[in-house]
Amino acid sequence: LRGEDVRLLVGTDDHGLKVARAAIAAGRTPLGQADHISQLFRETWDALGIAYDTFVRTTTPHHAIGVRTLIERILERHPTAFYERAYEGWYCVSCESFKQ
Repeated sequence: LRGEDVRLLVGTDDHGLKVARAAIAAGRTPLGQADHISQLFRETWDALGIAYDTFVRTTTPHHAIGVRTLIERILERHPTAFYERAYEGWYCVSCESFKQ
């Protein structure tokens, strides 16, 4: 609206418990469910007449390369930024986050 060049990036997260549960309910594999939902998203964008620059799926090789590159850069600058530990708490599958 301000006349600036922008890029609209859209996509799907093909992983997670929500995808796995939906796949079981639909009688599909998790990847099959992700394929189905990604197609629905693309069709919806097209039906609404909304053009996007890039459609990204978390299962594509270029996404994995980008994530790996980002993590490597973070580790170079902050070696202790990532750590592993046990966590217990309420997990909301629909919003994919832990609740306090």
